[in-house]
Amino acid sequence: MCEADTFTKEREECGEFVMDDSMFHSTVVTEWSLVCDGHQGQLMVDLGYTCFTVGLFLGVLVLGFFADRFGRKKLMFTTMIIAAVSTLVSAFSPSYTFFLVTRVFSGFGTLGTFVTMCILAVEITSARHKSLVGNLVHIFWAPGQMLMALLAYLIRDWRTLHIAVSVPSKSIHYTLGTLISISLSFHIPAVVPICA
Repeated sequence: MCEADTFTKEREECGEFVMDDSMFHSTVVTEWSLVCDGHQGQLMVDLGYTCFTVGLFLGVLVLGFFADRFGRKKLMFTTMIIAAVSTLVSAFSPSYTFFLVTRVFSGFGTLGTFVTMCILAVEITSARHKSLVGNLVHIFWAPGQMLMALLAYLIRDWRTLHIAVSVPSKSIHYTLGTLISISLSFHIPAVVPICA
Protein backbone atom coordinates (compact mmCIF):
# COMPACT_ATOMS: atom_id res chain seq x y z
CA MET A 1 0.00 0.00 0.00
CA CYS A 2 1.24 3.51 -0.81
CA GLU A 3 1.55 5.71 2.23
CA ALA A 4 2.05 9.47 2.03
CA ASP A 5 5.32 9.29 3.98
CA THR A 6 6.92 6.97 1.39
CA PHE A 7 7.03 9.82 -1.17
CA THR A 8 9.67 12.54 -1.18
CA LYS A 9 10.16 15.70 -3.20
CA GLU A 10 13.75 14.77 -4.00
CA ARG A 11 14.58 14.00 -7.60
CA GLU A 12 15.78 10.49 -8.41
CA GLU A 13 18.20 9.84 -11.26
CA CYS A 14 17.03 7.21 -13.69
CA GLY A 15 19.23 5.38 -16.19
CA GLU A 16 16.47 4.07 -18.43
CA PHE A 17 12.71 4.07 -18.79
CA VAL A 18 10.62 0.96 -18.35
CA MET A 19 7.75 0.96 -20.82
CA ASP A 20 4.44 -0.77 -20.25
CA ASP A 21 4.04 -3.22 -23.14
CA SER A 22 0.93 -4.97 -21.86
CA MET A 23 -1.32 -3.29 -24.44
CA PHE A 24 1.04 -2.49 -27.34
CA HIS A 25 4.19 -4.53 -27.90
CA SER A 26 5.99 -1.71 -29.68
CA THR A 27 5.12 1.87 -30.57
CA VAL A 28 7.09 4.70 -32.12
CA VAL A 29 7.34 6.28 -28.66
CA THR A 30 8.71 3.16 -26.99
CA GLU A 31 10.97 2.28 -29.92
CA TRP A 32 12.94 5.52 -29.76
CA SER A 33 12.19 6.48 -26.11
CA LEU A 34 10.20 9.59 -26.97
CA VAL A 35 9.22 10.29 -23.39
CA CYS A 36 8.77 13.58 -21.63
CA ASP A 37 12.37 14.47 -20.83
CA GLY A 38 11.94 18.18 -20.25
CA HIS A 39 9.03 18.11 -22.72
CA GLN A 40 11.50 17.12 -25.48
CA GLY A 41 9.78 13.76 -25.89
CA GLN A 42 6.35 15.27 -26.52
CA LEU A 43 7.92 17.67 -28.99
CA MET A 44 9.40 14.74 -30.92
CA VAL A 45 6.05 12.93 -30.94
CA ASP A 46 4.32 16.06 -32.24
CA LEU A 47 7.03 16.37 -34.89
CA GLY A 48 5.79 13.07 -36.35
CA TYR A 49 2.32 14.55 -36.86
CA THR A 50 3.83 17.75 -38.19
CA CYS A 51 5.90 15.93 -40.80
CA PHE A 52 2.81 14.14 -42.10
CA THR A 53 1.00 17.49 -42.29
CA VAL A 54 3.96 19.04 -44.12
CA GLY A 55 3.57 16.25 -46.69
CA LEU A 56 -0.12 17.09 -47.03
CA PHE A 57 0.74 20.77 -47.46
CA LEU A 58 3.36 20.04 -50.12
CA GLY A 59 0.81 17.87 -51.90
CA VAL A 60 -1.67 20.74 -51.97
CA LEU A 61 0.95 23.07 -53.45
CA VAL A 62 2.41 20.74 -56.06
CA LEU A 63 -0.07 18.08 -57.10
CA GLY A 64 -2.69 20.25 -58.77
CA PHE A 65 -0.11 21.48 -61.26
CA PHE A 66 1.13 17.95 -61.99
CA ALA A 67 -2.41 16.61 -62.33
CA ASP A 68 -3.20 19.22 -64.97
CA ARG A 69 0.09 18.64 -66.77
CA PHE A 70 0.39 14.84 -66.74
CA GLY A 71 -3.19 13.69 -66.15
CA ARG A 72 -5.17 12.84 -63.04
CA LYS A 73 -5.15 9.09 -63.56
CA LYS A 74 -1.35 8.88 -63.86
CA LEU A 75 -0.90 11.15 -60.87
CA MET A 76 -3.39 9.19 -58.78
CA PHE A 77 -1.50 5.93 -59.37
CA THR A 78 1.86 7.58 -58.81
CA THR A 79 0.82 9.11 -55.49
CA MET A 80 -0.80 5.83 -54.44
CA ILE A 81 2.55 4.12 -54.99
CA ILE A 82 4.34 6.91 -53.09
CA ALA A 83 1.97 6.49 -50.12
CA ALA A 84 2.25 2.69 -50.10
CA VAL A 85 6.02 2.55 -50.52
CA SER A 86 6.76 5.29 -47.98
CA THR A 87 4.52 3.62 -45.40
CA LEU A 88 6.17 0.27 -46.07
CA VAL A 89 9.67 1.79 -45.88
CA SER A 90 8.76 3.50 -42.59
CA ALA A 91 8.24 0.06 -41.06
CA PHE A 92 11.97 -0.57 -41.52
CA SER A 93 13.14 2.83 -40.24
CA PRO A 94 16.51 2.57 -38.50
CA SER A 95 16.11 5.96 -36.81
CA TYR A 96 13.44 8.44 -35.84
CA THR A 97 14.81 10.99 -38.32
CA PHE A 98 14.39 8.50 -41.16
CA PHE A 99 10.88 7.75 -39.90
CA LEU A 100 10.02 11.48 -40.03
CA VAL A 101 11.19 11.71 -43.65
CA THR A 102 8.96 8.77 -44.61
CA ARG A 103 6.04 10.51 -42.88
CA VAL A 104 6.44 13.51 -45.20
CA PHE A 105 6.27 11.26 -48.27
CA SER A 106 3.35 9.35 -46.78
CA GLY A 107 1.36 12.57 -46.29
CA PHE A 108 2.25 13.71 -49.81
CA GLY A 109 1.10 10.42 -51.34
CA THR A 110 -2.05 10.19 -49.24
CA LEU A 111 -3.26 13.64 -50.22
CA GLY A 112 -2.37 13.08 -53.86
CA THR A 113 -4.29 9.84 -54.00
CA PHE A 114 -7.39 11.16 -52.29
CA VAL A 115 -7.67 14.51 -54.04
CA THR A 116 -6.95 13.27 -57.56
CA MET A 117 -9.28 10.29 -57.09
CA CYS A 118 -12.12 12.53 -56.00
CA ILE A 119 -11.59 15.04 -58.82
CA LEU A 120 -11.27 12.28 -61.40
CA ALA A 121 -14.46 10.62 -60.17
CA VAL A 122 -16.41 13.87 -60.48
CA GLU A 123 -14.90 14.73 -63.87
CA ILE A 124 -15.82 11.42 -65.51
CA THR A 125 -19.36 11.49 -64.13
CA SER A 126 -22.31 12.99 -65.92
CA ALA A 127 -23.51 16.40 -64.70
CA ARG A 128 -26.64 14.82 -63.23
CA HIS A 129 -24.64 12.53 -60.90
CA LYS A 130 -21.66 14.77 -59.96
CA SER A 131 -23.01 15.72 -56.55
CA LEU A 132 -23.87 12.13 -55.67
CA VAL A 133 -20.50 10.77 -56.77
CA GLY A 134 -18.60 13.57 -54.98
CA ASN A 135 -20.39 12.74 -51.74
CA LEU A 136 -20.05 8.97 -52.13
CA VAL A 137 -16.30 9.24 -52.59
CA HIS A 138 -15.99 11.20 -49.34
CA ILE A 139 -18.33 8.93 -47.40
CA PHE A 140 -15.83 6.08 -47.55
CA TRP A 141 -13.20 8.12 -45.70
CA ALA A 142 -14.81 7.59 -42.27
CA PRO A 143 -15.16 3.78 -42.58
CA GLY A 144 -11.53 3.70 -43.73
CA GLN A 145 -10.48 5.52 -40.57
CA MET A 146 -12.54 3.14 -38.44
CA LEU A 147 -10.91 0.17 -40.17
CA MET A 148 -7.51 1.70 -39.45
CA ALA A 149 -8.39 2.00 -35.75
CA LEU A 150 -9.51 -1.64 -35.70
CA LEU A 151 -6.28 -2.75 -37.35
CA ALA A 152 -4.26 -0.75 -34.84
CA TYR A 153 -6.17 -2.44 -32.04
CA LEU A 154 -5.61 -5.93 -33.47
CA ILE A 155 -1.98 -5.45 -34.56
CA ARG A 156 -0.04 -4.38 -31.47
CA ASP A 157 3.34 -3.70 -33.11
CA TRP A 158 3.71 -0.45 -35.06
CA ARG A 159 6.10 -1.88 -37.66
CA THR A 160 3.78 -4.78 -38.44
CA LEU A 161 0.85 -2.35 -38.61
CA HIS A 162 2.66 -0.22 -41.20
CA ILE A 163 3.35 -3.31 -43.30
CA ALA A 164 -0.26 -4.47 -42.98
CA VAL A 165 -1.55 -1.07 -44.09
CA SER A 166 0.84 -0.55 -47.00
CA VAL A 167 0.74 -3.97 -48.69
CA PRO A 168 -3.03 -4.07 -49.42
CA SER A 169 -2.90 -0.58 -50.90
CA LYS A 170 -0.81 -2.00 -53.74
CA SER A 171 -3.57 -4.47 -54.61
CA ILE A 172 -6.15 -1.67 -54.34
CA HIS A 173 -3.95 0.28 -56.75
CA TYR A 174 -4.24 -2.43 -59.40
CA THR A 175 -7.95 -3.05 -58.83
CA LEU A 176 -8.84 0.62 -58.92
CA GLY A 177 -6.65 1.18 -61.96
CA THR A 178 -8.38 -1.61 -63.82
CA LEU A 179 -11.85 -0.26 -62.96
CA ILE A 180 -11.01 3.28 -64.02
CA SER A 181 -9.27 2.14 -67.20
CA ILE A 182 -12.28 0.03 -68.18
CA SER A 183 -14.72 2.83 -67.42
CA LEU A 184 -12.69 5.35 -69.43
CA SER A 185 -12.37 3.01 -72.39
CA PHE A 186 -16.13 2.36 -72.50
CA HIS A 187 -17.04 5.97 -71.58
CA ILE A 188 -19.21 4.87 -68.66
CA PRO A 189 -20.57 8.14 -67.22
CA ALA A 190 -20.95 7.22 -63.54
CA VAL A 191 -18.04 5.47 -61.86
CA VAL A 192 -17.76 5.57 -58.11
CA PRO A 193 -14.21 4.74 -56.96
CA ILE A 194 -13.86 3.83 -53.33
CA CYS A 195 -11.34 5.86 -51.39
CA ALA A 196 -10.63 4.91 -47.82
